[in-house]
Amino acid sequence: KLVVLVRPKRFEVSFDQIPLNQQVTPRNPVSNLATVAISGIENSGGFDRATVRIYRDGVPYGSELQQDLTYSDQTASFLLEPEIPAELASYTFEVFLIAGEDRFLVKQVTDVVAGDVFLWYGQSNAEGIAFSGSSDAYLSPWIRTYGMSSDSASATQAYPFWVEADGDGSRDVPAGVGQWALVVGKQIVDDYGIPVAILNGARAGYSMPQLQRDDANPDNLADGGGVTRPYNRLRYRAIQAHVADKARAIFFFQGESDANDAAQHATGFASLVEDWQTDYPSIERIFVSQVHVGCGQNLVARDLPELRNLQRLFADVYGNVRVMSTNGLLTHTDNCHFPFTGGQETHGLNSFRQAARELYGAPDLPATDPPNPARVEIANQTADRLRIVLRDADAGITVDPTALVDFRLSGSSAIPISASVTSD
Repeated sequence: KLVVLVRPKRFEVSFDQIPLNQQVTPRNPVSNLATVAISGIENSGGFDRATVRIYRDGVPYGSELQQDLTYSDQTASFLLEPEIPAELASYTFEVFLIAGEDRFLVKQVTDVVAGDVFLWYGQSNAEGIAFSGSSDAYLSPWIRTYGMSSDSASATQAYPFWVEADGDGSRDVPAGVGQWALVVGKQIVDDYGIPVAILNGARAGYSMPQLQRDDANPDNLADGGGVTRPYNRLRYRAIQAHVADKARAIFFFQGESDANDAAQHATGFASLVEDWQTDYPSIERIFVSQVHVGCGQNLVARDLPELRNLQRLFADVYGNVRVMSTNGLLTHTDNCHFPFTGGQETHGLNSFRQAARELYGAPDLPATDPPNPARVEIANQTADRLRIVLRDADAGITVDPTALVDFRLSGSSAIPISASVTSD
């Protein structure tokens, strides 16, 4: 019996670009296609071409892409750019080198999808960790995240991979994205059949100055010298995940730690918007959460409305900003944070309705946006009735009697005793 042993052909490939397992590749919203770039250099010589084979849910998909190799000093570069649609389907890529009739598998990458990318930023209510109740009912294999949010530079660099997102955790929890972020993602998956990537870089307790980009050292991931760098760390993760230039929207929830310093908040937000436009050039919308009264130094905020009113007007100042109130969330744990039921879940559903209209073409239904006053005026001769005229006459507003205690008159201790709603 003759046994012939054949040594496999030697190859040495260095990849410049290659998708990762479970990667969400940003789609083009117009074509609904994502380009999966595969490029590198073959350093051994002797191969005719490079090719990529694609599988959709384990079944061969489309035609193989091939590129002839031209060597110089035994090195040849290649670039293959297959496209996949954004859908609830998993794609596998196999990269081969071909010499004559022989094929040599160089790399296999599994469970790649095309989808939309969103960023979350702010302080603890943007982190959205579980305070009471779980968001596990919203878990989905089609909602994913890259890396881990952390105060540690080394921890930020230690998780260079994609995983299924977990809503109940956030900072220092691998896969954590926060509860209301998960709700928004699941609604997009369910309603539009598009996979979602969420990167949450929020940091609990941080004021607006602490959330700024370190413009002098944007690549520095470590806090130090009196400078906090959560912005830098989120930016790093987005760059490493190859989504920084394709993220579609930012969800921002901050202001409690600014203790009603409206001037500080306005300046800081303007600076963030400028840096976001540089670091995330494809951002279409910034969804701002108007803070709830209460929380820490801001417990007297019912009588100090300047910061919340500033946030209400952000959409007037910035054309790509949309604002969602949280003051109607009646379940406000510890006067600062929210349980899942009636709190983070409700805010996630509210935020999704805006995102659906702004990014996915959903109709502009009544009550998509929170009530926004156009003016307040005295409504009768005895001056014991006020009229709040809304900008949107079709807002569909109702007034719960328990909400009357939330109204304040500047310079007066009086509160409303009744309310009614007319057409506008």
